[in-house]
Amino acid sequence: MSTTPQTQSRILLVATQSGTLYTFVLPLANFLTELGHDVTLACSGDPQPDVPSYHETIEDAGFEVVRLDLARHIDPRRDRSAVRQLRALIRDLEVDVVHTYNSKAGVVGRLAAWREHVPCIVHTNLGLPFFKASLFSPLQSLTYLTVELLVAKITDRILCISKAEFDKAVRFRIARPPRLVDVGFGARFDVFDPAREDIDMHTGEVARLRRLTDGGFVVGCVARLVREKGVDCLIEATAEAAAQLHQPLHVVVVGDGPERAALERQVSEMGTRAQVHFAGAIAEPRVVAAMYRLFDIFVLPTRWESFGVVFAEAMAMEIPVVGPDMEPIRTVIGQGPTGVLVTPDDPGEYAAAIVRLVRDPELRRRTGLAGADRSREHWDERNVHARVYHAYRDVLDSLKG
Repeated sequence: MSTTPQTQSRILLVATQSGTLYTFVLPLANFLTELGHDVTLACSGDPQPDVPSYHETIEDAGFEVVRLDLARHIDPRRDRSAVRQLRALIRDLEVDVVHTYNSKAGVVGRLAAWREHVPCIVHTNLGLPFFKASLFSPLQSLTYLTVELLVAKITDRILCISKAEFDKAVRFRIARPPRLVDVGFGARFDVFDPAREDIDMHTGEVARLRRLTDGGFVVGCVARLVREKGVDCLIEATAEAAAQLHQPLHVVVVGDGPERAALERQVSEMGTRAQVHFAGAIAEPRVVAAMYRLFDIFVLPTRWESFGVVFAEAMAMEIPVVGPDMEPIRTVIGQGPTGVLVTPDDPGEYAAAIVRLVRDPELRRRTGLAGADRSREHWDERNVHARVYHAYRDVLDSLKG
């Protein structure tokens, strides 16, 4: 698939939060800039209570970040204000492509682009959790689905980051091919590479945890601390595994979020405070890679994912992974020698998988190597970026004919 640009395009990438821009959008922005395109990023200027701000980090990487008057939740007054801001920005920049992420930015961004007759309007579906009882009431789900169905009609391409989300979009009748495209998702193999010599294990939180866990077996995960990630299940499963093995197991949790206090209470009540270490949120990918190097196995009993990139990252680092036997995790990990899949939300099965891997170093080695091969074959983010760029070109080139 050729990525040679025919002409320079002016591309506006819009997300609700700076965290989404940093995690999902900045790597694409770098890719598009390398191709010679003019890229601007936009997101809410509001501080978020459960994630740090990445505005300055993104600007330090060389991109302008336009702060929008955009609320995370429905706010008709501010939503209209955000649409007006985006319309003015689109006119000023003479934008060729508007590409949105997240539900809220996806609605206001696409409406603004449509009102300004932007040639190419693209939205990335990072997950469609409609009718998920833990997140929305039935009425909320119906309302959000209705809005998504309406704005889908003014969208040239809707990109899905997994086959599971693609199938869900078809099932909800949001769109069909060719407007609906499964582009997949990818990991940064320039960073998540166990052979890199510049991964520093001797500074900050990495060094502290390395001292605390020195000589012990480490079960690790990287996750936002919300109920859907299942870290409570991980803590219970690891304690059960330690009891079966008659040895302590360290748990390192990289991430933060609204469930942290509840998880810390769980650890205290179980009497495992000395074994469970909360590292907090880490923004710098190379520090996250150093954290992965602390792990002997990676376990995340997630209850819902739109893709599950942390599994692909851990696999790329040659760490054996354990996850739930459900989509899209089943597709990321694969079947057989590339990882261990267990019944979702079952601490006993997770404990059994941990015990098996702790007792068998050769199995850990084989699984880690096989997982790395799979991850690098399927989940290279530059291939994903090329597919996104191809979607832009598909739309723009069709206008010339």
